[in-house]
Amino acid sequence: MKRNSQAFSPELNPGGRIKRTGWTGRFVPAVSGILLLAVLLCFSSEMRAAERQILITGEAFQKTRVAVSGFTRSGAPDASALTQTLSETLRFDLDHSGFFTTLPDIKQAEVFVKTDYTVSGNDIATDCYVYEVSSNKALFGRRLSGRADQARRVVHRMADVIVKEMTRVDGIASTRIAFVADGGERHKDINLIDYDGHNLVRVTNDKTFSVAPDWSPDGSKIYYTTYLYGYPRVCSIDLETGKRRVISSYPGLNAFPAISPGGKEMALSLSKDGAVEIYAASLDGKQPRRLTRSQGGVASSPCWSPTGTQIAFVSNRGGGAQIYAMNPDGSNVRRLLSGFSYVTSLDWSPRGNHIAFSARYGGTLQIFLLDVDRRTTRQITSGSASHENPSFAPNGIHIVYVRTSGYESDLYVVDTRDKELQPYRLTSLQGNETYPTWSPVGY
Repeated sequence: MKRNSQAFSPELNPGGRIKRTGWTGRFVPAVSGILLLAVLLCFSSEMRAAERQILITGEAFQKTRVAVSGFTRSGAPDASALTQTLSETLRFDLDHSGFFTTLPDIKQAEVFVKTDYTVSGNDIATDCYVYEVSSNKALFGRRLSGRADQARRVVHRMADVIVKEMTRVDGIASTRIAFVADGGERHKDINLIDYDGHNLVRVTNDKTFSVAPDWSPDGSKIYYTTYLYGYPRVCSIDLETGKRRVISSYPGLNAFPAISPGGKEMALSLSKDGAVEIYAASLDGKQPRRLTRSQGGVASSPCWSPTGTQIAFVSNRGGGAQIYAMNPDGSNVRRLLSGFSYVTSLDWSPRGNHIAFSARYGGTLQIFLLDVDRRTTRQITSGSASHENPSFAPNGIHIVYVRTSGYESDLYVVDTRDKELQPYRLTSLQGNETYPTWSPVGY
């Protein structure tokens, strides 16, 4: 499933000015630069937003109030740094699960979580007991173990167990986010980070442009666009072995790989026949089938519905860049959105009910949710900064996105249902972080 899509404009800020990255473009042949420029110009033809009223639609929910005891070590209080880290991690995970609010007073809580751990060498074992406060009834207990140097991840798994047992919904604490970082240098690489901003891992180190990552459905591979071989090609990399494969290398633009939910094919943008259009192909890139004919415009940023029966994409065939959808064979093309003159990036919720997108509104780029059935929209971000490149978490509640203020771009995460909970900053690295895409499964 495509976890994140974005218009192919890594070097433009929301205002259309060239960002001061210092990139020389020496890895990109002239033909690729022309194609990329064509995409940018087509999608920038109408930048003035329509100031129409945004219809607000909400999702009724109520979070469970939970009190969490601090971790004890072998049943005794412990003030070590590890104990504090475990306690803080579990509270953060439950507070940001989308289903719980942690409270310091058990008298105000509906559920009480008691935790303990032991360490033996480089092994850690954690115990979790969950009680209903009103009846003092034990609801369930669980023991989870792992390496002590990966204690945070053990607690993330504990949080996901609590969410699953209490809500029957998979938690997101064990998930990761792939993204692009430049480190303040003249190149861009694919990176991974846990959903809470810890355990940063660099996936590529090619001293060139590597952008627009997407996950395989099982979370074992990353597909992305790279300039390593000259003009932009689509590659895959196995996260366990590091083995890399060139997937699509047709003349011109090869970009925006979007893997189908079944993991058997991908949608991508190609310019091999002249215009930038969307194609479908097997995962080895062979026998691509052209899906769109944009009549002089551009079609890009494909995004699968969670059932695999629809593909959403961005096209300027009607003037400004808008959201369209079609069947996987290219039939039944229809426009999904009105009221905005310029849309840049989108992602389809794993729940299937919403498409997150960024659009120019009130002078900046902001993120909105489109209710696919009702065709209504709800604004998620606001303020003077620009927000774009939304990607849904597997629970369909949280979104990771890029926030750009001035020439500084960082990643943030927002709970789309809880207006009281402020977005949290995921990255604060040197340089800029862009193109986030949330893993479909946990580690």
